[in-house]
Amino acid sequence: MTFLTSPDPAYLMLLANALKPQKGESLARLRTRAAATAATVSRGEEALAKLESQDATRVALYRACDWRLGRLALHELRPWPGMDELPLSWCEGSIDETAALVRAHGLPPAQSRLKRLLALRGQVETQELVAWLCYLPLPVLPDELLHARPSLEGSPWGLDDGCARAVALSLLGVEFVDVLMGCPKS
Repeated sequence: MTFLTSPDPAYLMLLANALKPQKGESLARLRTRAAATAATVSRGEEALAKLESQDATRVALYRACDWRLGRLALHELRPWPGMDELPLSWCEGSIDETAALVRAHGLPPAQSRLKRLLALRGQVETQELVAWLCYLPLPVLPDELLHARPSLEGSPWGLDDGCARAVALSLLGVEFVDVLMGCPKS
């Protein structure tokens, strides 16, 4: 079950950025931080204004879309090109394809966020880790709108954030995730 109950992409982005795991941080500490952070992060227009000062292009895209909560298969999602310093060629297909490459070849030395997420496996049961990684929905937009690349048949959605979480979930055997879907306004 996801934490977000209304479609607010700027709030989701600000909250997700505040909850990126720190090096060596335990899941218990992340949970404590999540509870404190969720109460203080801006929402609605205030969140959009705050995010706009950091990324005006992203906010313009958010304003041009209608948002709704949904559920998608990980194979329908595409990662950000070069996410978390993975080779670009690993990020051309779906999240499941990226996860398969990580599984087959391991993580590159420079990779960090995914490594920190996967390090949490040793601290808790897999089911508990999956629940934490699903705490927030993944923000998605039509891939051709988000990235300058052709759409991929069977994987029409591009992740705007949460690529490392999505790859970690795929590696943990999860098939479907909650998403916050942005669709261009008519």
